Amino acid sequence: MKVKQQLSTRLISMILSILILVSSLPIQTQAINYDERTRIIKSAISESKQIIMQNPMEGSTKSFPYKTEYQKLNGKQRQIYKKIKKTIENFEPLKLPKKYKLKDIRSASKALFNDYPLFNEYADYGYRKYTIPEITYYEFFTDGSHKLMGKLVRTEKQMKTLKRKVNQYTKKVDKYADMIVKGMPSGISTIDKYRYLAACLCYITKYNNTAANNTDKYYLPLESCPIKHRKAWSYDAAFTYGACVCEGYALAYNYLCRKANLYCIDVSGLLGEEAHAWNLVKLDKGTYYVDVTWMDSSVPNTEGWYKHFMKTQSELLEDNFSCDKKATGTYSFRDDFKNLIPTFLDNNYKNKYNSDPVTWSASKKNDINISIPCGIIGKISLVKMTPFKKDEYIGEYITGPTSKYNSFSITIKGDSQTLQKNLTPNGKKLYVKVFFDKNRYTDFTIVRED
Repeated sequence: MKVKQQLSTRLISMILSILILVSSLPIQTQAINYDERTRIIKSAISESKQIIMQNPMEGSTKSFPYKTEYQKLNGKQRQIYKKIKKTIENFEPLKLPKKYKLKDIRSASKALFNDYPLFNEYADYGYRKYTIPEITYYEFFTDGSHKLMGKLVRTEKQMKTLKRKVNQYTKKVDKYADMIVKGMPSGISTIDKYRYLAACLCYITKYNNTAANNTDKYYLPLESCPIKHRKAWSYDAAFTYGACVCEGYALAYNYLCRKANLYCIDVSGLLGEEAHAWNLVKLDKGTYYVDVTWMDSSVPNTEGWYKHFMKTQSELLEDNFSCDKKATGTYSFRDDFKNLIPTFLDNNYKNKYNSDPVTWSASKKNDINISIPCGIIGKISLVKMTPFKKDEYIGEYITGPTSKYNSFSITIKGDSQTLQKNLTPNGKKLYVKVFFDKNRYTDFTIVRED
Protein backbone atom coordinates (compact mmCIF):
# COMPACT_ATOMS: atom_id res chain seq x y z
CA MET A 1 0.00 0.00 0.00
CA LYS A 2 2.82 2.33 0.94
CA VAL A 3 4.66 1.55 -2.35
CA LYS A 4 1.54 2.37 -4.37
CA GLN A 5 1.19 5.73 -2.60
CA GLN A 6 4.84 6.55 -3.38
CA LEU A 7 4.33 5.65 -7.05
CA SER A 8 1.21 7.78 -7.22
CA THR A 9 3.02 10.72 -5.65
CA ARG A 10 5.90 10.38 -8.11
CA LEU A 11 3.51 10.10 -11.04
CA ILE A 12 1.65 13.22 -10.01
CA SER A 13 4.94 15.08 -9.58
CA MET A 14 6.09 14.00 -13.05
CA ILE A 15 2.81 15.13 -14.62
CA LEU A 16 3.01 18.49 -12.88
CA SER A 17 6.61 18.94 -14.02
CA ILE A 18 5.64 18.20 -17.63
CA LEU A 19 2.72 20.65 -17.46
CA ILE A 20 4.96 23.37 -16.04
CA LEU A 21 7.55 22.73 -18.77
CA VAL A 22 4.95 22.84 -21.56
CA SER A 23 3.37 26.02 -20.22
CA SER A 24 6.77 27.71 -20.18
CA LEU A 25 7.43 26.92 -23.84
CA PRO A 26 6.89 29.80 -26.32
CA ILE A 27 3.65 29.73 -28.28
CA GLN A 28 4.17 28.74 -31.91
CA THR A 29 3.02 31.80 -33.82
CA GLN A 30 4.11 31.39 -37.44
CA ALA A 31 7.57 32.72 -36.64
CA ILE A 32 9.00 35.11 -39.21
CA ASN A 33 12.07 33.94 -41.09
CA TYR A 34 13.96 37.22 -40.97
CA ASP A 35 16.86 35.91 -43.05
CA GLU A 36 14.46 34.96 -45.83
CA ARG A 37 12.67 38.32 -45.59
CA THR A 38 16.02 40.12 -45.85
CA ARG A 39 16.87 38.15 -49.00
CA ILE A 40 13.46 38.98 -50.55
CA ILE A 41 13.79 42.69 -49.78
CA LYS A 42 17.32 42.90 -51.20
CA SER A 43 16.09 41.20 -54.37
CA ALA A 44 13.14 43.64 -54.57
CA ILE A 45 15.50 46.61 -54.32
CA SER A 46 17.66 45.22 -57.13
CA GLU A 47 14.66 44.53 -59.42
CA SER A 48 13.11 47.95 -58.74
CA LYS A 49 16.38 49.75 -59.40
CA GLN A 50 16.64 47.99 -62.74
CA ILE A 51 13.15 49.16 -63.74
CA ILE A 52 13.95 52.77 -62.92
CA MET A 53 17.43 52.88 -64.47
CA GLN A 54 16.48 51.10 -67.70
CA ASN A 55 13.21 53.03 -68.18
CA PRO A 56 13.68 56.43 -66.50
CA MET A 57 10.73 58.81 -66.56
CA GLU A 58 11.73 62.38 -67.20
CA GLY A 59 10.21 65.02 -65.02
CA SER A 60 10.77 67.46 -62.22
CA THR A 61 12.95 66.49 -59.28
CA LYS A 62 10.98 68.83 -57.06
CA SER A 63 9.28 66.93 -54.26
CA PHE A 64 6.87 68.01 -51.56
CA PRO A 65 7.69 67.05 -47.98
CA TYR A 66 5.75 64.44 -46.06
CA LYS A 67 3.32 66.02 -43.60
CA THR A 68 2.65 64.30 -40.31
CA GLU A 69 -0.58 64.64 -38.36
CA TYR A 70 1.48 66.32 -35.66
CA GLN A 71 2.18 69.24 -37.99
CA LYS A 72 -1.56 69.89 -38.31
CA LEU A 73 -2.06 70.38 -34.55
CA ASN A 74 -2.03 73.65 -32.63
CA GLY A 75 0.40 74.45 -29.82
CA LYS A 76 -1.52 72.88 -26.93
CA GLN A 77 -2.40 69.79 -28.94
CA ARG A 78 1.27 69.29 -29.79
CA GLN A 79 2.15 69.41 -26.10
CA ILE A 80 -0.43 66.71 -25.39
CA TYR A 81 0.78 64.67 -28.38
CA LYS A 82 4.34 64.64 -27.01
CA LYS A 83 3.21 63.69 -23.50
CA ILE A 84 1.10 60.76 -24.73
CA LYS A 85 3.90 59.61 -27.06
CA LYS A 86 6.44 59.65 -24.23
CA THR A 87 4.00 57.77 -22.01
CA ILE A 88 3.52 54.97 -24.55
CA GLU A 89 7.22 54.72 -25.38
CA ASN A 90 7.99 54.30 -21.67
CA PHE A 91 4.98 52.00 -21.11
CA GLU A 92 3.71 54.14 -18.26
CA PRO A 93 0.24 55.18 -17.02
CA LEU A 94 -1.05 58.35 -18.67
CA LYS A 95 -0.89 61.48 -16.51
CA LEU A 96 -2.13 64.70 -18.11
CA PRO A 97 -2.64 68.05 -16.35
CA LYS A 98 -6.28 69.04 -15.85
CA LYS A 99 -5.67 72.27 -17.79
CA TYR A 100 -6.00 70.44 -21.12
CA LYS A 101 -9.43 70.32 -22.75
CA LEU A 102 -10.87 66.95 -23.66
CA LYS A 103 -11.33 67.87 -27.34
CA ASP A 104 -7.64 68.80 -27.61
CA ILE A 105 -6.64 65.50 -25.99
CA ARG A 106 -8.79 63.59 -28.47
CA SER A 107 -7.31 65.45 -31.44
CA ALA A 108 -3.77 64.87 -30.19
CA SER A 109 -4.28 61.16 -29.49
CA LYS A 110 -5.91 60.58 -32.88
CA ALA A 111 -2.99 62.30 -34.63
CA LEU A 112 -0.45 60.30 -32.62
CA PHE A 113 -1.95 56.91 -33.41
CA ASN A 114 -2.10 57.87 -37.10
CA ASP A 115 1.55 58.92 -37.10
CA TYR A 116 2.65 55.80 -35.20
CA PRO A 117 0.35 53.01 -36.40
CA LEU A 118 2.19 50.29 -34.48
CA PHE A 119 0.94 51.90 -31.24
CA ASN A 120 -2.51 50.62 -32.23
CA GLU A 121 -1.35 47.04 -31.78
CA TYR A 122 -0.52 47.15 -28.08
CA ALA A 123 -1.71 50.48 -26.67
CA ASP A 124 -5.27 51.72 -26.47
CA TYR A 125 -6.42 55.26 -25.76
CA GLY A 126 -9.67 55.46 -23.80
CA TYR A 127 -11.40 56.95 -20.76
CA ARG A 128 -11.82 55.95 -17.15
CA LYS A 129 -15.15 56.99 -15.66
CA TYR A 130 -15.98 58.46 -19.11
CA THR A 131 -13.88 61.61 -18.64
CA ILE A 132 -10.39 60.63 -17.42
CA PRO A 133 -8.05 59.82 -20.36
CA GLU A 134 -5.94 56.69 -19.95
CA ILE A 135 -3.68 54.36 -21.92
CA THR A 136 -4.23 50.61 -21.61
CA TYR A 137 -1.56 48.13 -22.74
CA TYR A 138 -2.08 44.69 -24.26
CA GLU A 139 0.07 41.64 -24.91
CA PHE A 140 2.18 41.92 -28.05
CA PHE A 141 3.62 38.81 -29.65
CA THR A 142 7.12 39.03 -31.11
CA ASP A 143 5.63 38.17 -34.47
CA GLY A 144 2.98 40.82 -34.10
CA SER A 145 -0.58 40.75 -32.87
CA HIS A 146 -3.59 42.99 -32.77
CA LYS A 147 -4.28 44.37 -29.31
CA LEU A 148 -7.89 43.13 -29.29
CA MET A 149 -6.53 39.59 -29.49
CA GLY A 150 -4.00 40.00 -26.67
CA LYS A 151 -4.35 39.91 -22.90
CA LEU A 152 -4.29 43.00 -20.72
CA VAL A 153 -0.78 43.85 -19.45
CA ARG A 154 -0.72 45.05 -15.84
CA THR A 155 2.37 44.03 -13.83
CA GLU A 156 5.80 45.63 -14.00
CA LYS A 157 7.31 42.35 -15.25
CA GLN A 158 4.74 42.13 -18.04
CA MET A 159 5.47 45.73 -19.02
CA LYS A 160 9.21 45.01 -19.32
CA THR A 161 8.51 41.99 -21.51
CA LEU A 162 6.11 44.02 -23.65
CA LYS A 163 8.64 46.82 -24.10
CA ARG A 164 11.38 44.37 -25.12
CA LYS A 165 9.20 42.61 -27.70
CA VAL A 166 7.87 45.83 -29.20
CA ASN A 167 11.33 47.39 -29.50
CA GLN A 168 12.78 44.25 -31.13
CA TYR A 169 9.95 44.01 -33.64
CA THR A 170 9.94 47.74 -34.46
CA LYS A 171 13.67 47.67 -35.19
CA LYS A 172 13.14 44.82 -37.69
CA VAL A 173 10.35 46.67 -39.51
CA ASP A 174 12.34 49.92 -39.62
CA LYS A 175 15.40 48.04 -40.84
CA TYR A 176 13.52 46.71 -43.88
CA ALA A 177 11.86 50.04 -44.70
CA ASP A 178 15.20 51.87 -44.35
CA MET A 179 16.86 49.33 -46.66
CA ILE A 180 14.31 50.10 -49.36
CA VAL A 181 14.56 53.88 -49.03
CA LYS A 182 18.38 53.86 -48.92
CA GLY A 183 18.41 51.64 -52.02
CA MET A 184 16.59 54.28 -54.08
CA PRO A 185 18.72 55.43 -57.06
CA SER A 186 20.06 58.98 -56.71
CA GLY A 187 19.26 61.83 -59.07
CA ILE A 188 15.98 60.38 -60.35
CA SER A 189 12.76 62.33 -60.96
CA THR A 190 10.14 62.56 -58.23
CA ILE A 191 7.71 60.38 -60.17
CA ASP A 192 10.43 57.72 -60.39
CA LYS A 193 10.88 57.88 -56.63
CA TYR A 194 7.21 57.05 -56.18
CA ARG A 195 7.51 54.38 -58.87
CA TYR A 196 10.54 52.78 -57.20
CA LEU A 197 8.80 52.53 -53.81
CA ALA A 198 5.68 51.05 -55.39
CA ALA A 199 7.73 48.45 -57.24
CA CYS A 200 9.59 47.44 -54.09
CA LEU A 201 6.34 47.04 -52.18
CA CYS A 202 4.88 44.86 -54.93
CA TYR A 203 7.95 42.64 -54.96
CA ILE A 204 8.01 42.06 -51.18
CA THR A 205 4.34 41.37 -50.55
CA LYS A 206 1.22 39.80 -52.01
CA TYR A 207 -2.51 40.18 -51.45
CA ASN A 208 -3.81 38.18 -48.47
CA ASN A 209 -7.03 36.65 -49.80
CA THR A 210 -7.54 34.53 -46.69
CA ALA A 211 -7.62 37.60 -44.46
CA ALA A 212 -9.73 39.61 -46.92
CA ASN A 213 -12.42 36.94 -46.94
CA ASN A 214 -12.53 36.88 -43.14
CA THR A 215 -14.95 39.58 -42.03
CA ASP A 216 -14.58 38.72 -38.33
CA LYS A 217 -10.87 39.47 -38.27
CA TYR A 218 -10.87 41.11 -34.85
CA TYR A 219 -13.11 38.71 -32.99
CA LEU A 220 -12.09 35.23 -34.03
CA PRO A 221 -10.62 33.01 -31.28
CA LEU A 222 -6.84 33.27 -31.14
CA GLU A 223 -6.19 29.69 -32.23
CA SER A 224 -8.39 29.97 -35.34
CA CYS A 225 -6.90 33.21 -36.68
CA PRO A 226 -3.11 33.03 -37.27
CA ILE A 227 -1.14 36.18 -36.66
CA LYS A 228 -0.27 36.43 -40.34
CA HIS A 229 -3.93 37.02 -41.14
CA ARG A 230 -4.68 39.27 -38.16
CA LYS A 231 -1.77 41.47 -39.25
CA ALA A 232 -3.06 41.88 -42.82
CA TRP A 233 -4.54 45.31 -42.03
CA SER A 234 -1.27 46.62 -40.55
CA TYR A 235 1.51 48.41 -42.41
CA ASP A 236 4.25 46.21 -40.98
CA ALA A 237 2.77 42.98 -42.40
CA ALA A 238 4.12 43.91 -45.84
CA PHE A 239 7.67 43.94 -44.46
CA THR A 240 7.57 41.00 -42.05
CA TYR A 241 4.99 38.57 -43.45
CA GLY A 242 4.80 39.74 -47.05
CA ALA A 243 1.01 39.45 -47.15
CA CYS A 244 -1.65 42.08 -46.50
CA VAL A 245 -4.92 43.57 -47.75
CA CYS A 246 -5.52 46.99 -49.32
CA GLU A 247 -5.30 48.88 -46.03
CA GLY A 248 -1.96 47.24 -45.30
CA TYR A 249 -0.65 48.16 -48.76
CA ALA A 250 -1.76 51.79 -48.38
CA LEU A 251 -0.27 52.14 -44.89
CA ALA A 252 2.99 50.47 -45.96
CA TYR A 253 3.33 52.76 -49.00
CA ASN A 254 2.63 55.75 -46.77
CA TYR A 255 5.30 54.49 -44.35
CA LEU A 256 7.91 54.25 -47.12
CA CYS A 257 7.03 57.70 -48.46
CA ARG A 258 7.35 59.13 -44.97
CA LYS A 259 10.86 57.73 -44.62
CA ALA A 260 11.71 59.08 -48.09
CA ASN A 261 10.16 62.47 -47.17
CA LEU A 262 7.70 62.29 -50.07
CA TYR A 263 4.19 63.72 -49.78
CA CYS A 264 1.67 60.92 -49.26
CA ILE A 265 -1.68 60.49 -47.52
CA ASP A 266 -3.98 57.52 -47.14
CA VAL A 267 -7.30 57.57 -48.99
CA SER A 268 -10.31 55.48 -48.08
CA GLY A 269 -13.40 54.99 -50.20
CA LEU A 270 -15.25 52.52 -52.37
CA LEU A 271 -14.37 50.44 -55.37
CA GLY A 272 -17.85 49.70 -56.66
CA GLU A 273 -19.60 48.70 -53.44
CA GLU A 274 -16.53 47.34 -51.64
CA ALA A 275 -14.44 49.31 -49.13
CA HIS A 276 -10.97 50.07 -50.44
CA ALA A 277 -7.81 52.00 -49.50
CA TRP A 278 -5.09 53.60 -51.60
CA ASN A 279 -2.87 56.73 -51.56
CA LEU A 280 -2.69 60.31 -52.80
CA VAL A 281 0.76 61.63 -53.77
CA LYS A 282 1.99 64.99 -55.00
CA LEU A 283 4.05 66.15 -57.98
CA ASP A 284 4.75 69.64 -59.29
CA LYS A 285 1.87 69.21 -61.77
CA GLY A 286 -0.71 68.33 -59.09
CA THR A 287 -1.86 65.46 -56.90
CA TYR A 288 -2.44 61.94 -58.14
CA TYR A 289 -3.64 58.57 -56.92
CA VAL A 290 -1.49 55.46 -56.50
CA ASP A 291 -3.20 52.14 -55.84
CA VAL A 292 -0.45 49.67 -54.96
CA THR A 293 -2.99 46.93 -54.17
CA TRP A 294 -4.22 46.82 -57.75
CA MET A 295 -0.76 47.48 -59.13
CA ASP A 296 0.30 44.27 -57.42
CA SER A 297 -2.22 42.30 -59.45
CA SER A 298 0.21 42.72 -62.37
CA VAL A 299 3.96 42.34 -62.76
CA PRO A 300 5.84 45.63 -62.14
CA ASN A 301 6.61 47.69 -65.24
CA THR A 302 3.81 46.19 -67.34
CA GLU A 303 0.67 47.68 -68.84
CA GLY A 304 -1.63 46.47 -66.06
CA TRP A 305 0.75 47.70 -63.37
CA TYR A 306 0.90 51.26 -64.73
CA LYS A 307 -2.86 51.40 -65.10
CA HIS A 308 -3.16 52.05 -61.36
CA PHE A 309 -0.19 54.41 -60.98
CA MET A 310 -0.57 58.22 -60.97
CA LYS A 311 -4.27 58.28 -61.78
CA THR A 312 -6.22 61.53 -62.02
CA GLN A 313 -9.60 62.06 -60.40
CA SER A 314 -11.25 61.58 -63.78
CA GLU A 315 -9.48 58.27 -64.41
CA LEU A 316 -10.36 57.10 -60.93
CA LEU A 317 -14.07 57.63 -61.56
CA GLU A 318 -13.81 55.84 -64.86
CA ASP A 319 -12.68 52.75 -62.97
CA ASN A 320 -15.64 52.82 -60.56
CA PHE A 321 -13.84 54.39 -57.59
CA SER A 322 -15.32 56.87 -55.16
CA CYS A 323 -13.31 58.55 -52.42
CA ASP A 324 -13.34 61.31 -49.84
CA LYS A 325 -10.30 63.21 -51.17
CA LYS A 326 -10.08 64.73 -54.64
CA ALA A 327 -7.04 64.89 -56.87
CA THR A 328 -6.27 68.26 -58.43
CA GLY A 329 -3.94 66.96 -61.12
CA THR A 330 -3.76 68.98 -64.32
CA TYR A 331 -1.86 66.51 -66.46
CA SER A 332 -2.28 62.87 -67.42
CA PHE A 333 0.81 60.68 -67.55
CA ARG A 334 -0.71 58.12 -69.90
CA ASP A 335 1.34 59.28 -72.91
CA ASP A 336 4.54 59.17 -70.85
CA PHE A 337 3.80 55.57 -69.93
CA LYS A 338 3.18 54.70 -73.58
CA ASN A 339 6.77 55.67 -74.31
CA LEU A 340 7.88 53.09 -71.75
CA ILE A 341 5.45 50.32 -72.66
CA PRO A 342 4.63 50.19 -76.40
CA THR A 343 1.45 48.19 -75.77
CA PHE A 344 0.21 50.47 -73.03
CA LEU A 345 -3.25 51.91 -72.47
CA ASP A 346 -5.79 52.99 -75.01
CA ASN A 347 -6.11 56.68 -74.12
CA ASN A 348 -9.35 57.25 -76.05
CA TYR A 349 -11.47 58.08 -73.04
CA LYS A 350 -14.99 59.11 -73.88
CA ASN A 351 -15.17 62.65 -72.53
CA LYS A 352 -18.63 63.67 -73.71
CA TYR A 353 -21.92 61.97 -72.96
CA ASN A 354 -25.08 63.02 -74.76
CA SER A 355 -28.57 62.69 -73.34
CA ASP A 356 -31.89 62.89 -75.19
CA PRO A 357 -33.88 66.16 -74.94
CA VAL A 358 -36.20 66.47 -71.93
CA THR A 359 -39.52 68.30 -71.77
CA TRP A 360 -41.01 70.82 -69.38
CA SER A 361 -44.52 72.20 -69.09
CA ALA A 362 -45.01 75.87 -68.23
CA SER A 363 -48.62 75.26 -67.19
CA LYS A 364 -47.76 72.34 -64.85
CA LYS A 365 -44.35 73.63 -63.75
CA ASN A 366 -43.27 70.03 -63.42
CA ASP A 367 -39.89 68.94 -62.05
CA ILE A 368 -37.43 67.66 -64.60
CA ASN A 369 -35.72 64.36 -63.78
CA ILE A 370 -32.73 63.74 -65.97
CA SER A 371 -30.93 60.42 -66.22
CA ILE A 372 -27.59 60.74 -67.99
CA PRO A 373 -26.10 57.49 -69.37
CA CYS A 374 -22.58 58.50 -68.52
CA GLY A 375 -21.11 55.03 -68.18
CA ILE A 376 -19.77 55.71 -64.70
CA ILE A 377 -20.71 53.67 -61.66
CA GLY A 378 -20.31 55.10 -58.20
CA LYS A 379 -20.21 58.53 -56.63
CA ILE A 380 -19.95 61.42 -59.09
CA SER A 381 -18.44 64.81 -58.34
CA LEU A 382 -20.62 67.40 -60.06
CA VAL A 383 -18.52 70.49 -60.56
CA LYS A 384 -20.92 72.95 -62.15
CA MET A 385 -23.99 73.30 -64.31
CA THR A 386 -24.70 76.05 -66.80
CA PRO A 387 -26.54 78.33 -67.31
CA PHE A 388 -27.34 77.97 -63.60
CA LYS A 389 -25.01 79.48 -61.07
CA LYS A 390 -22.34 77.15 -59.73
CA ASP A 391 -23.89 76.65 -56.29
CA GLU A 392 -27.54 76.42 -57.31
CA TYR A 393 -27.55 72.68 -57.94
CA ILE A 394 -27.56 72.00 -54.20
CA GLY A 395 -30.26 74.51 -53.43
CA GLU A 396 -33.63 75.43 -54.84
CA TYR A 397 -33.19 74.47 -58.46
CA ILE A 398 -31.30 71.22 -58.74
CA THR A 399 -31.14 68.28 -56.35
CA GLY A 400 -28.34 65.82 -56.83
CA PRO A 401 -26.20 64.33 -58.06
CA THR A 402 -27.18 60.74 -57.39
CA SER A 403 -25.86 57.65 -59.11
CA LYS A 404 -27.66 54.51 -60.13
CA TYR A 405 -25.87 51.77 -62.00
CA ASN A 406 -24.70 53.22 -65.33
CA SER A 407 -26.58 56.49 -65.12
CA PHE A 408 -26.31 59.81 -63.36
CA SER A 409 -29.46 61.55 -62.13
CA ILE A 410 -30.29 65.13 -61.25
CA THR A 411 -33.58 66.88 -60.60
CA ILE A 412 -34.36 70.43 -61.72
CA LYS A 413 -37.21 71.97 -59.77
CA GLY A 414 -40.13 73.00 -61.97
CA ASP A 415 -40.79 76.23 -60.06
CA SER A 416 -37.22 77.50 -60.30
CA GLN A 417 -36.79 81.09 -61.36
CA THR A 418 -34.13 80.09 -63.89
CA LEU A 419 -36.51 77.80 -65.74
CA GLN A 420 -39.24 80.48 -65.66
CA LYS A 421 -36.86 83.07 -67.03
CA ASN A 422 -35.38 80.94 -69.81
CA LEU A 423 -38.44 78.94 -70.93
CA THR A 424 -41.34 81.35 -70.29
CA PRO A 425 -42.76 83.33 -71.84
CA ASN A 426 -40.34 83.69 -74.74
CA GLY A 427 -38.05 80.70 -74.52
CA LYS A 428 -38.71 77.32 -76.05
CA LYS A 429 -35.39 75.57 -75.53
CA LEU A 430 -32.77 75.67 -72.81
CA TYR A 431 -29.30 74.29 -73.44
CA VAL A 432 -27.69 72.76 -70.33
CA LYS A 433 -24.17 71.49 -69.78
CA VAL A 434 -23.14 69.43 -66.72
CA PHE A 435 -19.42 69.17 -65.90
CA PHE A 436 -18.13 66.20 -63.91
CA ASP A 437 -14.64 67.63 -63.91
CA LYS A 438 -12.49 69.80 -66.16
CA ASN A 439 -12.53 67.41 -69.13
CA ARG A 440 -15.72 65.35 -68.83
CA TYR A 441 -19.22 66.67 -69.24
CA THR A 442 -22.64 65.90 -70.61
CA ASP A 443 -25.08 68.21 -72.34
CA PHE A 444 -28.79 68.08 -73.03
CA THR A 445 -31.64 70.34 -74.09
CA ILE A 446 -34.79 71.17 -72.13
CA VAL A 447 -37.73 71.71 -74.48
CA ARG A 448 -40.97 73.48 -73.49
CA GLU A 449 -43.83 71.22 -74.55
CA ASP A 450 -46.80 73.67 -74.37
